[in-house]
Amino acid sequence: MRPRRARMPIHLIFRPGRSDLLIFRRVSLMAVMLSELKNDQNRHRLNRLFFRRVWQLAAPYWTRKGAWKSWLTVGILCLMMGGFSLAGAKFTQLTADVTNALVDKRTDLYWELFTWLTVLGVLRFGADLVQQLIDSMLAMHWWRWLTEYIMDNYLYRHAYYHILQDEKIDNPDQRIQQEVEPFCGTVGAFPRQFLGSLMDMGVQTTIMMSISTPMFFAVIGFALFQAVAMYYINRPTIKQNFDITVAEADLRYGLTHVRNNAENIAFYRGEAVEVGHIGTRLLNATRKQMRANVYGIYMQLMNEGVGQVWNYLPLIILVPVYFRGDISYGSIAQATASATLLLNSLSVLTTYIPMLSQTVPNVVRLAEIHETFLKLQENQVDEKNHLVMKPGKTIQLNNVSLKTPGGEQSLVQNLNLELPEDSRLIIVGRTGVGKSSLLRAIGGLWQTGLGSVTLPLEEGACLFLPQRPYTFEGDLRSQICYPAAQSPVSDDELAALLDKVCLGDLLARHGPLDRVADWPRVLSLGEQQRIAFARMLLIKPRYLFLDEATSAVDLQTEAALYQLLEDVGTAWISVGHRPSVMRFHRQALRLHEGGSWELLTMEQLNELADSD
Repeated sequence: MRPRRARMPIHLIFRPGRSDLLIFRRVSLMAVMLSELKNDQNRHRLNRLFFRRVWQLAAPYWTRKGAWKSWLTVGILCLMMGGFSLAGAKFTQLTADVTNALVDKRTDLYWELFTWLTVLGVLRFGADLVQQLIDSMLAMHWWRWLTEYIMDNYLYRHAYYHILQDEKIDNPDQRIQQEVEPFCGTVGAFPRQFLGSLMDMGVQTTIMMSISTPMFFAVIGFALFQAVAMYYINRPTIKQNFDITVAEADLRYGLTHVRNNAENIAFYRGEAVEVGHIGTRLLNATRKQMRANVYGIYMQLMNEGVGQVWNYLPLIILVPVYFRGDISYGSIAQATASATLLLNSLSVLTTYIPMLSQTVPNVVRLAEIHETFLKLQENQVDEKNHLVMKPGKTIQLNNVSLKTPGGEQSLVQNLNLELPEDSRLIIVGRTGVGKSSLLRAIGGLWQTGLGSVTLPLEEGACLFLPQRPYTFEGDLRSQICYPAAQSPVSDDELAALLDKVCLGDLLARHGPLDRVADWPRVLSLGEQQRIAFARMLLIKPRYLFLDEATSAVDLQTEAALYQLLEDVGTAWISVGHRPSVMRFHRQALRLHEGGSWELLTMEQLNELADSD
């Protein structure tokens, strides 16, 4: 009779007291920690998950339209490797003949065979260089294609926005820039490394068996021993390489953070603190690198020790056979050369293990981005677990419920709202109730929630103006015309737009439209906000979303900007805390803590404000 399993006390499930809650939280925290530890361990292993990720990253390139050219290149490489292996067999035979001619003192034959041996060696060397060139060209093409493929997915349907909001994937830009090339180089070398080694092994095995069966099995045994030793020696380097990659990325982030926040750091006189932060990151990176360097010395000693065995193996096995007169002296040279080529072929497979070990961080960091793309694509069609976007002429929210990304807090519950093309709505409520999150959900950026949002999906129908508009290094004209690649109007019309948004003196102060500068640093926040309104005049969207979009301008300029919206005839939905913006709206959506909400007229909102 099996013993009964212990049951969890009922009160722990249904009526948790304070101590029970503490136990439950500790158990939950332990479960999360164990799950994260398991996931972290999987990131540092050459296991099924690793090879599945390799296939997921490699498959799009090798199954794409027009992939036959890449497959043809691989076929050419395989043919070249076959010829290379046959040339290796001829090389070992010539080695035996040259040695026998030398022993027999046949001068003419020796120099003739020596010449052919030299020519064959040069041809093998040249063929090897050609193979490497074709290999590198294929890897470069794959690198370029995969980078473009990942970038297309990164920019598709705001995937980059969701990745940055989620914050589970650090440094996505650095991953794309640095991890693709080593991945393509290592995985792309597989045909040449693996198939070439198998062909060489087949040819040299035949030669070895014809000369000395014990020598053949000795080489095979030694190579297997070397492969096992290399596997176990290199296992720790997987985590070491991963830790170094992460530590260096963290250091790079710290330096970039100082550059991007130079003004704030200078105002606070925070240089000492930043030096401390960067120093901590630098110390972590150097410690990880030093640990890898020390282990590298240990690996080198092990490799050298194992390699020395091969220096004596041919002599121990073949010399007694030669003394018995069973083989010629040239056969010793041929067997040695054949064994060397066979061992080299086997060693290629064993040295591929360190290459894979070094590629694990590249594969994991790329695969995490790729898996996020796939997850986002699944969520975008999963109505049960995600906010669904639907095309329509006007904006409608049907049973929309929003939560924070981790699900810790309900922001809005069961919101039903229709916004016609003459809407003038402002979203109000206390800090943290989800005003900006709801605005992003209405605009199609936020998808963490349930329900559906119907909105115009055609290009230019909706425009979002945040508190800090997007400006970048480039010419001034491109700042105004963004996201258009070229200006849709003349320079005179652009100047007139600047005048309408109260920037009539901008060209006089900052030069012509062709001037290239780092505009986020040159322009004040108020000027950047007015540049965003100039973009609105070019695009003329049907719906405009404003998130504190006039917070950095004076009241007179704010009134002029809202009057521009009225003149254009666009609908707008705003989030703002300044009392001055209230008069530019007709309705207010008031959000409360816990997810409740109410739709009010501005008169009702003012009455509630007076009573509070």
